[in-house]
Amino acid sequence: MHAALLTLYRSLARHRLYAILNIGGLALGVAVFLVLFLFVRFETGYDRVLPGWERVWKVERSIQFPGNPRFQIPSSPELLAQLRAAFPGLVGVRMTPYDTATVLTGQSSATARLALVDPGYFRIFPSPVLEGDIASTLARPDGIVVTRMVAETYFGRASALGRTLTVARDGKPAVYRIGAVIANLPANTTYVSDLFAAMPARPAADEQSAGYGVTTFLSLPDAASADRITTFIRRHPDPGFNADSIKFLTEDITPLADLHLADRRSRTVVTVLGTVGAVALLLAMLNYVNLATARAGMRAREIAMRKVLGATRGMLVVQLLGEALVAVTLSALVGLTLAEIALPFVNAIGGTGLMLVYWGARSILPALAALVVLVTLLAGFYPAFVISRFQPAAVLAAAQTPGATAPGPASARRWSCSSSRSRPV
Repeated sequence: MHAALLTLYRSLARHRLYAILNIGGLALGVAVFLVLFLFVRFETGYDRVLPGWERVWKVERSIQFPGNPRFQIPSSPELLAQLRAAFPGLVGVRMTPYDTATVLTGQSSATARLALVDPGYFRIFPSPVLEGDIASTLARPDGIVVTRMVAETYFGRASALGRTLTVARDGKPAVYRIGAVIANLPANTTYVSDLFAAMPARPAADEQSAGYGVTTFLSLPDAASADRITTFIRRHPDPGFNADSIKFLTEDITPLADLHLADRRSRTVVTVLGTVGAVALLLAMLNYVNLATARAGMRAREIAMRKVLGATRGMLVVQLLGEALVAVTLSALVGLTLAEIALPFVNAIGGTGLMLVYWGARSILPALAALVVLVTLLAGFYPAFVISRFQPAAVLAAAQTPGATAPGPASARRWSCSSSRSRPV
């Protein structure tokens, strides 16, 4: 390995343009692939970071009048009670989101996301509790659950339990007492909020007219249960719709994990970016392999001299593969560094939370190691297994002949046979 490192260093120092094009090109391809791979994994992993995500379904309602596009509408506040009466033991919760609630602090204010939820909300959407008790907090009309970000923003590192926050929704302020602090929710979560307060038994009339409504979530063991729920919902339409408009209403339930990429345009964007990342990596690999193979033919005389000095073919194969491994590993490390540098800018522009994980189940290292091995074998195959077969007599004779070039694989085999009949090498 020491000889491979020394030879590689001398080669790269002597041919700097080759080093920049080969190692730099592969590194850039690796960086582009890593960033886009993380983006695709982020988008396709929406809500799958939540424990029990595969059992959560959302009740969806949409309406489309003739000549108008289809649009989503909230579910009925009474729907969950009807479902529980028809299916004893059904687990479900409701939520009303306020994306533009206002937290009032003295003479200043800040916008926050507030969700009014049923007491059992965190049984379906569990989140690590840092301090306090969620159940007792949501049992009180003035109780509120906040994320760690909110707690640190308004109270610093001191405990937020028992402190009060004045939160206004639709211009109506209310004083809440913090009873629990939870961990910050993952960025790739569809229903994310900063504040959670108890939902009243029935939303006020002005809230319903403002279009907030409720979103209903169900915890179901399998798709068969979901089919039974869907059939019941369609057979018992919302009585709030008259006979003329009920025929334009569509009600269904959808798995939580299918919500984020339900729109065809979103799926297309993710697919295109994933394809771009794969193509960038493939082109970088092909460029590296082509340059490494083209340059390997220039080393025929070096290989011949090494054989004359006593090197065996096995020793040459190990050395040449070692050189390729070091070069590809260097490219991968440079690409990894470029990806780390680019991720903060990508997150700032796209509002994502992409990050490279080095340890654990989502580690990037196994995939990167597999890539290094693959490119090493592809790039090192020709010099290691083909050029190492050249016979020194044929190569050196060609080098000494005016106008001759180093032999290729076919001519090397012919000269190898003639040399072996005349005298051993």
